[in-house]
Amino acid sequence: PDLCPIMNRLCPEMAPSIAGELAYAGMAIALAARCWSLVGVILASTLAALAMRLFSGRNSSAVRTEQCSRDKSQTAPYENPMRWSLKPSQGIYHGDMVQPVSLENDFMKAKLVFIHRPTDCPTMMAQGGYPWSEHFQGRKRFWELRVQIQYKRLPTAPQSQYFALELSRPTTAPSATKSAMRSAILGMLRRGCGDIFYASFGDILDGIVGEAEQSTVAVPIAASDQFHVSPKGDLPPDIAEPLGLAGKGMLRANDRAAYKKTLTAQLEQLSCDEVYTFGIWSIAQFVDVARWEMRGAGSSVDIRSILGGRRIPVNGAFYELLPGQKPEETRHLDSRKNYWFQGALWTVLRPPTADSLPVVPGATCNPEREERLQLISSPQLWDAKAFFAKMTLSVSKLSGGCCWER
Repeated sequence: PDLCPIMNRLCPEMAPSIAGELAYAGMAIALAARCWSLVGVILASTLAALAMRLFSGRNSSAVRTEQCSRDKSQTAPYENPMRWSLKPSQGIYHGDMVQPVSLENDFMKAKLVFIHRPTDCPTMMAQGGYPWSEHFQGRKRFWELRVQIQYKRLPTAPQSQYFALELSRPTTAPSATKSAMRSAILGMLRRGCGDIFYASFGDILDGIVGEAEQSTVAVPIAASDQFHVSPKGDLPPDIAEPLGLAGKGMLRANDRAAYKKTLTAQLEQLSCDEVYTFGIWSIAQFVDVARWEMRGAGSSVDIRSILGGRRIPVNGAFYELLPGQKPEETRHLDSRKNYWFQGALWTVLRPPTADSLPVVPGATCNPEREERLQLISSPQLWDAKAFFAKMTLSVSKLSGGCCWER
């Protein structure tokens, strides 16, 4: 469940499961009282539904909007909750960045801009006035990634370069509910993006022989949404300027067949003297990083449920996929990936654990880590955890423990 920010601030450790625990508690109490009649089932279902309505994210937008308005009235500047950082980290950046991030390694020199709508503040989205509002006006995407590359070493498989979101490796087989949720997510992505992307929910660690694949959603470079080539001597476009890519290069949306044909031919003749600029947003209308949700068809799924409940950042990566040891191998295994660069994505509205956040080298402290460490050590949090632990224990004793301990 997507809990409102008030509950998140009160007890972020317990927030993802409060609504679920109350729903299970309603069912457990009814069963413990031996209410096996139809009336008992209806009562238990009503309690579960009431708990979900009281604590679910249906109120989160309103609460967050009220918070945004209050901040504006106090002249405090709005700060986009989306955060990202390179690996290894050069710093922590927000979703409303106005300067590109530069990196250089053995493979390339690159500049990156990752921007995000203020989806946590619908009023601001409607009124505009935030950084990049002119660019996002009239577009469905929640975010956009702009990457500018000058290769220092050409890839061995130019067509097998991918921009990807890497999640985590599953440890156990998914339940029927999670399997249905996964099928719905894949269907939602295919309806919006077609079959241009690679998606896998990973290999289950229990019982697997050999290397396991982690959960991955990857878009091949030939299926990027915009590309532009700057010949040697030409000044590349300014990717930190909202209209810097307007009218530049080709857009996939204008003619998908021509776009793929042109870009495929361009990839076969890559040069270390030219600068390549890409725009990626094909899955951006379904992944809301700021609110930590997969969204589509009028519904949303908390990304933490896809991560197995773990509060960790999502890994963003650009890699070259090398041939597998077996010709029939199609999985995106780590051993096949030649990483050009990696990064971490998270949101302060659904903060990951402090020890999973990137550490900025050379900094005396990491503000994001310090904030989380202070938050998880607050008395209010531990009081809340003790209360809910006691409530859950009471319910489990009533129902005889065992499978009702949840």
